[in-house]
Amino acid sequence: MDNGDIVRGTRGIIATGNKPETKLRLLIDDVQMPTKPVMQQQAFLSFEADGMKSGDGFKNSIWVNDKLAYTFDKNLTAYTKMSIPINANLLQLGSNKITLRSGTKKSPDDKEGEHDQWKFRALKFELGDRTVLDDPNYKTATVYTVGSSVGAAHEAASFHKEFNYVIKEDKYRSVYYLWDTEKLPDGNHKVELIAEEGTSKKAKTIIFHNRQARW
Repeated sequence: MDNGDIVRGTRGIIATGNKPETKLRLLIDDVQMPTKPVMQQQAFLSFEADGMKSGDGFKNSIWVNDKLAYTFDKNLTAYTKMSIPINANLLQLGSNKITLRSGTKKSPDDKEGEHDQWKFRALKFELGDRTVLDDPNYKTATVYTVGSSVGAAHEAASFHKEFNYVIKEDKYRSVYYLWDTEKLPDGNHKVELIAEEGTSKKAKTIIFHNRQARW
């Protein structure tokens, strides 16, 4: 963002501190805005899978905090290694639930019908800065199975495996704010970012010209 920019509609503002301990404050026209802590880099979930029949129509999937993150579209055999990108917007400060789910040919979260049965091992969850997070309940030497064989009783608990990873505050070095400029009068507006590190403080000020849409 530069001085004198003209903005319309909504504008996402994101700022990142030089150090994890940097505290950031965003002010617009001298009023502090309610920013949201975010990570800018996506994470990755990797594992080795065997017996997955997504290429045959089964909608096997990965869920992050109960939101669908990835749906497989091909068969995986002989413990094929997969690396799945996880959008940072799906993650949150603190505990994050990652679910590997067996699907039916109808839906990735179907509770009825025939589910695919597949296995996975060597599960690893890695942040964008290469930090590897651990679930204390994950057993490295274990081969996990999701789904049920043809003709087996349907038990919902067997259709998925859940793991939990804690992301600490120092990984959220950026703050984000969605600025709705249409709520402001036309004219110049001051956007100020204040970075505090201990007793030192730095500020950057930008003057925007808000020009509302004319119809």
